[in-house]
Amino acid sequence: MLGTGGALNRLAVYHRDPDREHLAWELHDRYPPEPDDTLGIFTVLASGEPMLYETVSDALLQSAARDEQHLQMMRELGMSSVIMVPLSVRGESVGAMTFVLADSGRRYGRDELGLALEIAHRGSLAIEHARLYRERSHIARTLQRSLLPSRLPEIEGFEISARYEAAGQGYEVGGDFYDAFKTMDGRWGMVVGDVCGKGPEAAALTALVRYTMRAAALVKQGPGEVLEMANEAILSERTMGNFVSAVHAWLEPEHCHLTFASAGHPPVLVVRSDGTVETVKPRGTVLGLDGASAYAEVPVQLHDGDLALLYTDGVLDAGAPGNVMAPEDLARIAARAAGGSAADLAELVESESLAIAGGAARDDLAILALRCG
Repeated sequence: MLGTGGALNRLAVYHRDPDREHLAWELHDRYPPEPDDTLGIFTVLASGEPMLYETVSDALLQSAARDEQHLQMMRELGMSSVIMVPLSVRGESVGAMTFVLADSGRRYGRDELGLALEIAHRGSLAIEHARLYRERSHIARTLQRSLLPSRLPEIEGFEISARYEAAGQGYEVGGDFYDAFKTMDGRWGMVVGDVCGKGPEAAALTALVRYTMRAAALVKQGPGEVLEMANEAILSERTMGNFVSAVHAWLEPEHCHLTFASAGHPPVLVVRSDGTVETVKPRGTVLGLDGASAYAEVPVQLHDGDLALLYTDGVLDAGAPGNVMAPEDLARIAARAAGGSAADLAELVESESLAIAGGAARDDLAILALRCG
């Protein structure tokens, strides 16, 4: 295969005789193909055409040898007939395959060349599919990263930590998200959301919700009003056809005071420093269903060492359908982080969810943990 800068990387060598296979590797390492070779692999790569040597004579070996040692090693391989065929992707040579006959006494002909070309064609298709998959995965990962904050803000007197785990094959974007941003009068907004579906439509909806909420937080008076504005924005884009659940909190860090609003989202857990766990579930329907939706606000006062946990239902459903975590199970897990840091809580919840799922989550999961003091 051709690598970066035109370097040729040999990926595989096979010979039915292990000693000859080792010799073939040694020959390549000591005398790698060079671009100015007139009888070798670079000629095939440059022309895009196969080469068939029905008979490999000693005179041919002598003309290709760079020195006596090179000639001796080629003689030891015992090559009697050779086919070289290019591997091409979208009209561009990306590599080549070489077939060699040695001790059998047989010779390659036009029929064998046709078979070699068919094998190379199938190999080229496999390479193209692998490259397309890699390209698609890279685009999806890049887009997914753009739907999450590049870093969390530093808030004096407060800790904030997040975890995100994407499910699936790595090329479907959308799903869960989290964010943290400034609101009015020095307050901070925190949000965790879950977009119905995956793919480009879900990614577009995620972006719409995130940036609508960020903008609304600068002009609205509380998290409930921000959710109302996000709901209106989704309904105005009826072609999307999806909905979003979300929990939105406004934080006053100097007082460790939080105000929550929810749009059909799993309840927030408040872990007190003594291990007591409280459930906070403000009333409100999911975003994108009803233009008349209103979102109640619930205030919560944190004290030094208290924690708050915002998460998506991917945490509860990580082991679904056979092992769905009940909210009270999650509360017991969260209680084990009492007195710890926000990072401790986020890491504990993530690890326990993935453990229940057997190491691979069924659905995306997003976690945002906050700590006062």
